[in-house]
Amino acid sequence: MQLEHWIAYVASRTPDKTAIRFEGEQITYSQFEGLIGRLAWVLQNEFQVSPGDRVAHLALNSPIVLALIFACARIGAILVPLNYRLAHAELTFLLGDCNPKVLFSAPQFLAGFVAGQGAPATCRLVAIDDADSASDWDSLADYLGGQEIQAERQDQSDPSAPVLIVYTSGTTGRPKGAVLDQNALRWNAINSQHMHALSGDDHILTVLPFYHVGGLNVQTLPALHFGATVTLHREFDAAAVLSEITGSAVTLTVLVPTQMRAIGELPHWPATDLSVLRAVTTGSTIVEPGLLQAWEQRGVRTLQVYGCTESCPIAVCQSIDDAHSPLESVGREAKHCRARVVDEHQSQVGTMVRGEIQLQGQNLMREYWNNPEATANALRDGWLATGDIGYRDDDGNFYIVDRIKNIIISGGENIFPAEIEHVLYTHPDIEQAAIVGLPDETWGEIVAASIVKRPGATLDQETLLEFLGDRLGRYKLPRRLFFESELPRNAMGKTDYQALRDRLIDRA
Repeated sequence: MQLEHWIAYVASRTPDKTAIRFEGEQITYSQFEGLIGRLAWVLQNEFQVSPGDRVAHLALNSPIVLALIFACARIGAILVPLNYRLAHAELTFLLGDCNPKVLFSAPQFLAGFVAGQGAPATCRLVAIDDADSASDWDSLADYLGGQEIQAERQDQSDPSAPVLIVYTSGTTGRPKGAVLDQNALRWNAINSQHMHALSGDDHILTVLPFYHVGGLNVQTLPALHFGATVTLHREFDAAAVLSEITGSAVTLTVLVPTQMRAIGELPHWPATDLSVLRAVTTGSTIVEPGLLQAWEQRGVRTLQVYGCTESCPIAVCQSIDDAHSPLESVGREAKHCRARVVDEHQSQVGTMVRGEIQLQGQNLMREYWNNPEATANALRDGWLATGDIGYRDDDGNFYIVDRIKNIIISGGENIFPAEIEHVLYTHPDIEQAAIVGLPDETWGEIVAASIVKRPGATLDQETLLEFLGDRLGRYKLPRRLFFESELPRNAMGKTDYQALRDRLIDRA
């Protein structure tokens, strides 16, 4: 079934049901279906978008980007959601790489871009709002107004056709564009349904950005597949999220750990009624157990999901129906995804043995856009090499240890930074912590710790090393300690380890 048929199916049965809530506006499934048809017509007839052409989007969350996904699916085009937090030069590279026919954006994110300068010469620039502030831009409102135009439905289209290119964060080297087809999104939606026991009765709150598969695919698109209601926030605001959960009877949401922590630090958090919220899903990085416990103690089920841009992302997850999943694990294989742990020879290892996690399933990407070498390195004999180190227990639960590229080799010993970070986060005076390796003439690398103390804490180097010495082997102890006011973060709120390492090398 073609992706945009998801909306047509629900609209034909419950046309007046609310599909999307956004800034006081309620869009029914029937209205959303109409918006998709008009956008598809505009793409075809005003911007001459053909099957296989790319359509880029650069703006905060709004219903337009969701409608664009389904409109692109209807005509066989490919949507490329871009990260508005990137620098001008980074966006220039991405636009040159995917070469879109059209770029839809809020003008403030593309100051200085014109066709042929920053954007490809053949790319039409279209403002989705505030069109008057950019005279060189077309206005989407001008094309959508007037007559009720609709693109013809392509009932015989190929469901294996690519529909999304989502760029990886590019923390090492250039970002890579993971090409996801319609089938991948469908199987991912089914994985989400099994993970969350998702139904049309659910009310989803989405605050993660849509340039990331976590914002698009963990709950948002699956919710529309199963006829649920999605409330969108343009971007994350802790107080607004907590108010929305209680005021709008939100049943499911996805939050990264930094967002969960920010909400838990609000003064009215202890008194807020969270009884309607069935679960909070989290992931994107290794999650400290204490943070999960803080939400569990409020009666909110926490579900971890493991995956990556290349897996759409749901590959391994904790299911809401599984009451026995260990808090420290990321769960078991998703309903329609296989996972294994292999050694350096690509041989599967036994339980409790560390190795690289690899994935297999129809939820995986087809390729990296314009990058056959990276594709060949990632996809090996039908398996996706994730670059993550982990292990599996006897019950099938997976545990993530660290990224392969994060391993510190000191005096011939492999040291996993995440293992040390887990211990650091058990100290009551530590708010944030990160471990990196610094070059050393004697040991090859040494362990360095960057610490952000909680307000009012008096923690010092001597007491911290004494704390760690009782919990870690001596070869894992940090040889350099740095106390910081904050850690560098990337656009998704994760610690930017490369930036941190560069900073500490300069200071050391």
